[in-house]
Amino acid sequence: MKQSIYIECYEGLSARMLTEALLDLMPGKKKAREMVAGLLQLTCSEEARQDMLLHMQERIHEFNLSVDAERLFARAYGIWLNAKATVESVEPEALVFSKRDFEGVIAMMTTAICMDQLQIGEVICPVLYEGFGHIMTSEGTKQVPLPETLYILMDTGIALQRMERDGAWVTPEAAALLAACKIARHLPKQYQMICQGIGNGASSEGEPARLRVVLIRRKRGEGRTKPEVLTPKREELELLTPDAAKPKFIALESVEEEKESDRTMTAKAAGSGQLNSKTTEAAKKELEDPKVYGSETAAPGMYHRPTISGWTSADEICKLECNLDDCSGEVLGYTMERLMREGARDVSYMPIYMKKNRPAYLLTVLCHPDDRERMEQIIFAETTAIGIRHAIMQRSILHREIGQKNSSFGKVAVKYLQKEDGEALTLEYDSVAAIARSTGLPFRDVYHSIELELSGKNKKGEETT
Repeated sequence: MKQSIYIECYEGLSARMLTEALLDLMPGKKKAREMVAGLLQLTCSEEARQDMLLHMQERIHEFNLSVDAERLFARAYGIWLNAKATVESVEPEALVFSKRDFEGVIAMMTTAICMDQLQIGEVICPVLYEGFGHIMTSEGTKQVPLPETLYILMDTGIALQRMERDGAWVTPEAAALLAACKIARHLPKQYQMICQGIGNGASSEGEPARLRVVLIRRKRGEGRTKPEVLTPKREELELLTPDAAKPKFIALESVEEEKESDRTMTAKAAGSGQLNSKTTEAAKKELEDPKVYGSETAAPGMYHRPTISGWTSADEICKLECNLDDCSGEVLGYTMERLMREGARDVSYMPIYMKKNRPAYLLTVLCHPDDRERMEQIIFAETTAIGIRHAIMQRSILHREIGQKNSSFGKVAVKYLQKEDGEALTLEYDSVAAIARSTGLPFRDVYHSIELELSGKNKKGEETT
């Protein structure tokens, strides 16, 4: 019987960390543990390393893996190789592999062995957290998240959220492994926790990282639902992808490409409010076609057909509210952090007065309608709430695009907003904050200086030529 694992990766994810955590779940598998230990200690010359990685797909049978482990590893390796070649804009046979690449690929293989031994059929991963900015490596300055990681996650639809910590925390090999698995977004309604494992690692800056993996089993009688694909935040991720990393398909027989139809992708884009000017008219025409979505069938990811104008799109959001008169500030702070980690769109709490003039807080959570039950479970678990109000609300969303602008401080991330009277530009907080930290200047001074510079004015507000 296939089992599931829940991956809690709030502090990064690497293939080696995943292997270590999975080994904790299989203490009795002596033969498999010995095989994994031997592979992790594998060393070879640089020439042999290049040859092995370049011809891995032809030589994979030399490792005597089981059929399922070999299939999973081959798919993950193909995804990783495709991303690496595309980002570097070379053919696969022209790639030059580093020692770190070799160690990462071997760790991918050991993870595939562990997952096969545990009979894992589903990976539940709500979200991945990653640093933001740039790091110094032996190969020079690299942006974070790593371009290969971003390419893999954007192509597969696994969500990625930024964390306020420097360095790279998610490796391309780990991203490829997740992309090769069946991914689910939420825990099943009824399940049994078998055991948990811990994997330790470090970010590119040397900060310690910890990964928790929980082995779960669905309770009898619960029907298995089709795994969800996480919604990619492509407009945020494209900013970090270099211009050279244009999508390029590299034929790899072991990679099983899964493509959605244009119709489904259009519906998803409209439902998430991510339609751009090129797709608006096509989306509107298709969504209004009764042959596509009749009165009895709702479009995927939506509750009603959205109304779309030339500069806005619409979707639905769920608003949760509850009054709390016996919760401490520490509890509210932690609850907010957890709700945001678990996918809430926004969380806020404000002071109010309740009956008998009791000082209290109004907790408000905005989330996708599909996430309502999970958000409510978190609120009930973390706070003293005994009831939660919820309502489905319509909202209008400005079309937006993420880009980069050159400034005297270097490249800065910007957001273009399409309004009725034209385009507006705003600076991205994370990018300005990174500059303020590196220069030691006050945030508001950096923001104001770049804002004036991009609008063609000097520090006195005068037009520059």
